[in-house]
Amino acid sequence: MQLTFCHLEQEHALAVINWRYCSPYDYYNFDTATIQENLHYLIDAKTGFWAILNLQGELERYCSFGADGRVSGGTIALKPLILG
Repeated sequence: MQLTFCHLEQEHALAVINWRYCSPYDYYNFDTATIQENLHYLIDAKTGFWAILNLQGELERYCSFGADGRVSGGTIALKPLILG
């Protein structure tokens, strides 16, 4: 499966905000009462969120290379990633 990474855009962020995870992962559910705040947070380039799209350009997943995506006390060393 080929995937493409791109900065999370508004369309992607709205989809992510509406995703619902079952327990014990429900911690990751966004609060629907603060949609606009969450939307601005996710699409702000400084927060480091990326969309992962399939060949049809549909959102498969998302990830963060910013502070939200880091383990406390860990370090990050990015290397080129080739998917194919």
